[in-house]
Amino acid sequence: DVVNTAESARQTSLCDLVEQEALLRGTLSASPQGMFVTDPRGQLTFINEALNELLGDEGFRSLQDWSDRIHRDDRKDVKTAWLRSLVKQTNFARQFRFLGANQEVCWLDVQTAAVRVDEQFIGTVGTVLDITQHHNDYAQKRWEAEHDPLTRLLNRRGLTRHLEGLLMQWQSKDKPTAVMLFDLDRFKPVNDQGGHALGDQMLQEIARIVQSEIRISDYAARQGGDEFAVLLPGCTPARA
Repeated sequence: DVVNTAESARQTSLCDLVEQEALLRGTLSASPQGMFVTDPRGQLTFINEALNELLGDEGFRSLQDWSDRIHRDDRKDVKTAWLRSLVKQTNFARQFRFLGANQEVCWLDVQTAAVRVDEQFIGTVGTVLDITQHHNDYAQKRWEAEHDPLTRLLNRRGLTRHLEGLLMQWQSKDKPTAVMLFDLDRFKPVNDQGGHALGDQMLQEIARIVQSEIRISDYAARQGGDEFAVLLPGCTPARA
């Protein structure tokens, strides 16, 4: 009787486990968001259809397949963080560039949660979200906030941000930076006699000339009106 009771309980537990696993897979499969499951070693055990469509529907079954498509500038940091989360059995969260289904670079937000049963780590459940549009919108807004729309040079805010960064480099690494400031003589009569359209055209031409003369590592800015600035990292006054 004891054996039969124990076996009956075991069968019931197995049935419950199968039902719970089927429910979990059904829930993950129905999710419109990309989702995946891994075992304790980080090997993929489940990928839903939404994630297959996002990544190219190529039947990925190895995280190595994914890591090879991470942008080379992000790959090392992402892989290091992922391995650390597995070793320490903690959650993982990263945003990085990835070669998507259409072979174009996209931005992904990947987050995983460590799953434990009776205090034992059994794997992870992860979500993958395409944030390319959000990232592009943010980059565009930041560009607009730091650039002059007429000349497309840095504005005062953008100039200040770069200047603060170069100042920190000088304080920590003793790396010099030269700052050039100039304005346009007799610019007001151009606006008064030729109109603002002619003045704008002149400012744009000045910006084009400055951009063509400086190095790729330099920063040109229009602070306002006819006032311009150029930052030259790594330059002494004599060299500038």
